[in-house]
Amino acid sequence: MSLSVPNLETINLCDNINFDKDISSHNFEGGVLPMKFKLGIVKPLYQKEERKQPQNYRPVALTSVFGKLIEKIKLEILIDHHNTNNLIGDFQHGLRSGRSTKSVTVQIVHFEGGVLPMKFKLGIVKPLYQKEERKQPQNYRPVALTSVFGKLIEKIKLEILIDHHNTNNLIGDFQHGLRSGRSTKSATVRIVHCLIN
Repeated sequence: MSLSVPNLETINLCDNINFDKDISSHNFEGGVLPMKFKLGIVKPLYQKEERKQPQNYRPVALTSVFGKLIEKIKLEILIDHHNTNNLIGDFQHGLRSGRSTKSVTVQIVHFEGGVLPMKFKLGIVKPLYQKEERKQPQNYRPVALTSVFGKLIEKIKLEILIDHHNTNNLIGDFQHGLRSGRSTKSATVRIVHCLIN
């Protein structure tokens, strides 16, 4: 069976748009972008291996550049309006410049008084087979499956704590645990060096 894959070619998506008529007559009444600016053409883009296999392509939507431009301008106007009139609360992080999943998590951690809820600390311990006879318990090692959200908060809190200690010079030079570029080995070398001198 042969699969015919259309060639990717340059497509002028503005062929059917009369800019003078469409833009001035609609004037984006009611804040609605005309449908012809929203439509796109989906084309298969070759990625790897055998060209006759459909799974070696990914779909790419070719949309109107003008439509994307208008969409971006309208979004900026909307965000500016909300910011000017204080319509967006401090807890809103989506679609805001300088905000992210990490920033909302940091805010939640600080908002809750810095205490990680117990449900995020708990994990399920599963035995992971390592070698030899499967009937022998010593051939397994325990693996704790913990909450991803809990691990994320833990990592963020650790970064905040380390940053605070580094900024205020609260960590002594002899501290090697939980420090980037330090380890048990560096601590041992430091102790031996001090003993020799």
